[in-house]
Amino acid sequence: MQAEWRGLMSTGSNVLPTKRQNLMKLFKQVVYSKTDEEFQESINNINKLENNQKFKDRLHENLKRSNQWSMLYRNSNSLITRNNQTNNYSEASIRILKEIVLERTKTYNIVALIEFIAIIWDKYFINRLLDFAYNRRSKSHFESQLTRMSTVDICSVVQIDDYVYKVPSAKDSKKMYEVNTIIGWCSCYSGQQGGFCKHQAFLKKHFPNSKEFPNFPVVSCNDRYILALLALGDECPPKPFFEDVYELSTPQTSVMEKNTLVQQTKTIVSESDQKNCSASKDQQLHSHDISSNNILDQQLLTEQFSKKWTEFSNSINNLGLVLQKDISETTIKYLTILTKNIQSKVTPSQAIDFVINSSSSSKRGRRIRDQPTSVARRRGNYKDTHRINAGRPSTENYSS
Repeated sequence: MQAEWRGLMSTGSNVLPTKRQNLMKLFKQVVYSKTDEEFQESINNINKLENNQKFKDRLHENLKRSNQWSMLYRNSNSLITRNNQTNNYSEASIRILKEIVLERTKTYNIVALIEFIAIIWDKYFINRLLDFAYNRRSKSHFESQLTRMSTVDICSVVQIDDYVYKVPSAKDSKKMYEVNTIIGWCSCYSGQQGGFCKHQAFLKKHFPNSKEFPNFPVVSCNDRYILALLALGDECPPKPFFEDVYELSTPQTSVMEKNTLVQQTKTIVSESDQKNCSASKDQQLHSHDISSNNILDQQLLTEQFSKKWTEFSNSINNLGLVLQKDISETTIKYLTILTKNIQSKVTPSQAIDFVINSSSSSKRGRRIRDQPTSVARRRGNYKDTHRINAGRPSTENYSS
């Protein structure tokens, strides 16, 4: 698709800018044809064009290897693609590495690159796993598929055996699709490629005794617990933490059990009143010990700070002696900037941030340029190399 669009955009194609989208639409009809009749009809529509001979020649040249890019041949060969027809997984992974991990800047050496991949990229995947584990997604793929089957009656489903069902179509109740639950396959267009379709979601919702679908999305508390265990390891909360409200077990108690609990509660309260006096005295002694330890810790921190500050002051004086050996306007300029920057820190938090940021070394270098195809898809005159903020793009043109 990208190669065809680049061909239409090239100056040698002799295609007017107003006709490029129409020609691309015709080519997409050839790519996404589901039957032989649609495939031949789409090709005939292109052959009927009066002009654009180069576009026709390029199409006939691509038809020689149509089994590699046509959706018709993919479906006829029953390829299990899980509804991912492109290399979008690899492209998304590279985009995450460039824009989120490296922030579109190059590292200085291979050691710094390994550090970013091993630490920052690992934290990104942990956060993504926890998003699903903590159920932060507002609407899952499973729920969106169920909304498309709201008009289907449960009684119309026919069970053939333990693993095979026939589910009616949401648009035409007379049309039935065969679903195999053990391999996650459906005879509909989406299910033939191994994707989790709406018919499989309908079975999973209303027939809980059916076997697990291998392509079923993460929705249960057990699935969320496994993702959290993968992300957090030994620090993962227990499994009941991930249960929904309706999944929590509520024990039922009788009237006699409730009366017994009330009597036990009264006994515990009376005993606790007797222990409060002695406990309060112990608490006062314990608080006194804690305050004494805090004072000692604060004194120790003050002594360590005084020692480090003396070493830092001596280092600054030695740096001044070194700079005096070769005084220039550049040295005076940046000393002035550094002095103003230090004088602007008037609160403890600002001073701490300044020390931390000054101590941490940057491992980033030149910017990573965007791919030409990514820049070409941007709106307006904005063709810069750095990333655009996430979300819906603005309708106004970007200023270069």
